[in-house]
Order: sequence, then C-alpha cells, then structure tokens
Amino acid sequence: MKLEKKFGNGMEIPLDKEWITLIKQAKELGLSIQEIRNFLSKQERETQYQ
Repeated sequence: MKLEKKFGNGMEIPLDKEWITLIKQAKELGLSIQEIRNFLSKQERETQYQ
C-alpha cells in the first residue's frame, strides 16, 4: 500500500509511516485530533525559542 496524501491539484506527498503509527497510538489512547494538534503546536513554539 502506498501511503500518500493527495491534494485537489493532483499533487501527492509521501506520508511518514512513523508519524502515522504515532498518530494511531495517540488516537488509541483517547486523544482527540485537536489535542494532538495542540501538543505539536506547543512543541514547535518551544523549539523556535530555544
């Protein structure tokens, strides 16, 4: 199975299998998509200011 995100303009981006696994595990633990996004945004902001 090819793991890619397809956009309306025909562009395809390969998806990272490790990220997919991590997101699935987070969902299995009961985290919402918004909680995952909030966590990733927080980590990005903290990394920018180090």
